[in-house]
Amino acid sequence: MLNELLAIERGLAASKMMLAAERHSDVKSVGRTRVVIVRLATTGGVSSVGIAPDDLVPNLWTLRDGQHNSFPAVQLRLKSIAPEPSTEQNHAGIDILAAKFHALPWSPTWVGKSLRSRLGERAAQLRSLADDSFTAAVPAVIDRFLLASEDPGELLRGIAVAVLREVQSGVAEWMRAGHEVLTLGGTFYFDTDAGEFPRNVADPRQIGPVSVALAGSASAGPKGRCALTGLEGSLTVQFPQPNLPIVGQTYLFSKNPDLPSAGRYGRAGTDGIAIGIDTVGKLRSALDTIMEPHREGKTWRSIPGEKPKQSDLMIAFVEGVPDAPVAELLATRNDLDDQEEEEREDAEGEFERRTERLMQAVEAERGVDFRKTPVNVCVLRKVDPGNHKIVCHQAITVDRLYAAVQDWLAGERNIPSWIAMPVLVKGKNTLRLCSPPHLAPLQVPKLSRTAYFRGGKGSTELAGLAASDVFHIFLGHDGFGVQAARALHLLISRYGVLLSGSGHALRAFDMDRAKQFDRRAALTAVTLFGILLHKMQRDGETYMKGAGFKLGQFLSVADKVHLGYCADMRGGATPPTLLGNAVVSMAQTRPAMALDLVCRRWKPYGGWLRQPRAREKAAKFLSDAEKLLTADRNSREGRELRALGMAIRTAISQAQRSAELCRELQEIGLADYPVDDVFRAELLLGYVAGLEPKSRGEDADDNEGNHDDA
Repeated sequence: MLNELLAIERGLAASKMMLAAERHSDVKSVGRTRVVIVRLATTGGVSSVGIAPDDLVPNLWTLRDGQHNSFPAVQLRLKSIAPEPSTEQNHAGIDILAAKFHALPWSPTWVGKSLRSRLGERAAQLRSLADDSFTAAVPAVIDRFLLASEDPGELLRGIAVAVLREVQSGVAEWMRAGHEVLTLGGTFYFDTDAGEFPRNVADPRQIGPVSVALAGSASAGPKGRCALTGLEGSLTVQFPQPNLPIVGQTYLFSKNPDLPSAGRYGRAGTDGIAIGIDTVGKLRSALDTIMEPHREGKTWRSIPGEKPKQSDLMIAFVEGVPDAPVAELLATRNDLDDQEEEEREDAEGEFERRTERLMQAVEAERGVDFRKTPVNVCVLRKVDPGNHKIVCHQAITVDRLYAAVQDWLAGERNIPSWIAMPVLVKGKNTLRLCSPPHLAPLQVPKLSRTAYFRGGKGSTELAGLAASDVFHIFLGHDGFGVQAARALHLLISRYGVLLSGSGHALRAFDMDRAKQFDRRAALTAVTLFGILLHKMQRDGETYMKGAGFKLGQFLSVADKVHLGYCADMRGGATPPTLLGNAVVSMAQTRPAMALDLVCRRWKPYGGWLRQPRAREKAAKFLSDAEKLLTADRNSREGRELRALGMAIRTAISQAQRSAELCRELQEIGLADYPVDDVFRAELLLGYVAGLEPKSRGEDADDNEGNHDDA
């Protein structure tokens, strides 16, 4: 992790960007918890207490040796002595609670000798801060706490009295906070009286001067050469442990002596690597700067990991232009939910516009050579509470990123343009015809985790593609073709039954059965197949003329012919599986046998197609439906008759158009055709797509007529 942080620090330094105050490794964050600020008078007594505002707590700092000797944030843990009061509880109840609180056997050791001894050392280290009125509050509060904690029990009683005074004042926010402090303890943050000094102890601007003072006092520490920079100087004896979004408290470096491989040479902890104090401060400062809250979505954001319920932290920035929104470009969620009010083209266009804005921002800052500007991307994962790792680190150029985006978009368009499915609009009982969605690259790990079974009706979560694998595919690194082939194999195994099931269900009259399939996920799989086929040099102009795609189209035609036959001869009653869908699974391993089986079962449907009565029946159904729907546009009988009539007309039209398709399949010859994952993906795309609808002005009987009723 240290090497990646050094790259971030140098990138920000190249940006001439003002970094956050450099933190000494002993300066930690308090964490996200309720904090009670305790103000100490010059005599050491408690003058007042207050609840730290929620927006202040994440910025509070404290000095701590690992997990020990924390100050000015000091924790107290008690066992609960009373149930939580309601906001309607009267002061008599609070007085009873106070009586129980005062009756506790106070332990004088909540402020231990170790903390007082360490604070004595801190006071000496930070004595120089007393010379500046803006920093003088820090050594002052240490002196006052040492004075007050000579009798820890009396100090705690003083805090309790001040808390009870606030509770009894009737302020609503103190009802819960006061109860927690009186019964469970909490985090106390010691400070000087408000307004006594120009700058309070809790002010985050104290971090810089405190860190400088601590670093200056370390001149007597160990000397050596920094392993990262090669500079001579004082070496750190404590690495920072910042509390980062998404992954929590993070050890920048750790080496546990209990691990045989780590302790083989007897060099654990900071003895395992020599890093300068100045270097550690700069690394921590760079991390704090790049992770500032207002940069979320620009330089950092949460991304899904490859395991269920796993989220990683992505850091991404352009050197020299650190606020360029790279993270938004790579991982923005942009699926069918976002496209319910906009078309797919708009989503793709927004992806391109984000890329153009990024390029323009870099060009404005870097000038004519902006395309060679480095871009750093790394993904940080919490493996376990004490083990955080960089699982992916990429250093590319803006030019390479732009080319990767254009290639990704070409992959998204590498699918039949007419594929669409009716999708239920969230929060509404209406359907909207949607095309396969645009996907940002780092959405893929999460999407690859879902595996479908029971013909596509059920699903479960498994480990999916890693972010590093997706980056290899996205950026086109060496060996990306192998990675794309592996990804395609995984996605076929997980989404294959969903695609075949969704395509089949759309051609059935039982719309309740059709709704059992996740059409959003099916459309997403279509996009993923298009991208991966493009990465494997199988563009649409090529694969749509191939055996796999054409066989899938033929099986789609077989379904529609079977459906039209059922509409006429069986009054709309259909079997659980239509003719083409019955052999989709077989076609993925033995295509010639699947085609032969369909042809052998074709005879009754072929005979039906040649009968004039089929067209007559379709015309009657449609005529009767028009009359019913003219009288009542919501007529259920009218909609059913229209669906039956359109199914018959579609079957006749599709069968006529499939003659050329059959000849092409015979010329290709499926008996010796190589069957691999590319073939399977193309077959599934052909099955979902079916024949391309005829353009306006042509006989459009072959267009499916059940989308509106799905």
